Amino acid sequence: MGFITRPHRFLVNTPELQSDWTSNIAYAADDPKILSHYGVTVTKPAGVSSGDLLLIIAANDRGSAEAWGSITGFTEFINIGDSITDCQMAAWWRIADGTEGASEYVSGSNEKDYLAWYMRVTGAHQTTPINGIGSQAGVGAGTSINVGAASGTATKPLTFCIAAFDGADTTLSFSGGDITEEDFLKVGTSSSAVCGIFGTNAGESTSQTVNSTTSDGIVGIQFEVANA
Repeated sequence: MGFITRPHRFLVNTPELQSDWTSNIAYAADDPKILSHYGVTVTKPAGVSSGDLLLIIAANDRGSAEAWGSITGFTEFINIGDSITDCQMAAWWRIADGTEGASEYVSGSNEKDYLAWYMRVTGAHQTTPINGIGSQAGVGAGTSINVGAASGTATKPLTFCIAAFDGADTTLSFSGGDITEEDFLKVGTSSSAVCGIFGTNAGESTSQTVNSTTSDGIVGIQFEVANA
């Protein structure tokens, strides 16, 4: 009797987000706390090793779609938001090889409030780490959005859900899915600023709800990181 050979799925590990991510914020020109900004600087995580997937995720409160500046060595793979959501978000990736700088400047086209995270993921695919990207979910005035699945094809992906809110007078959270919150970041407390949230799930993407304690513009999306 013959034997059927099957892929050893149990030997495939899900990529892992490392806990040494960094974050930073920058205030708009009309805020007296800090001088005007067209972007924000984020520092490379301390534990980066060659082969790590590096991710930068940023948001601002621009009132229309943003033309984000390029980041040397990184590939932009998400750019969401518009004049309805009144907040914008973007993400970039690269594989660490030792030539990346100690920090990166994430720039937009206007003097706005900015926030950004710089993180690393181990065990990601080395050539096509971003396996699936969902569709933008957004609302002009509301307290929640339903963010659809990314629908990637990786065996054991690491799923991210990211979202931004037009204001910093709120708290964002996840519900109704498998995403666990990793960090919530806001620029001050003003209703005219911006805040953002990201979370992960060690597994395939499913529909996810992003909630806000106040009503205003929200934008979000999910993506999957493929295993090596």
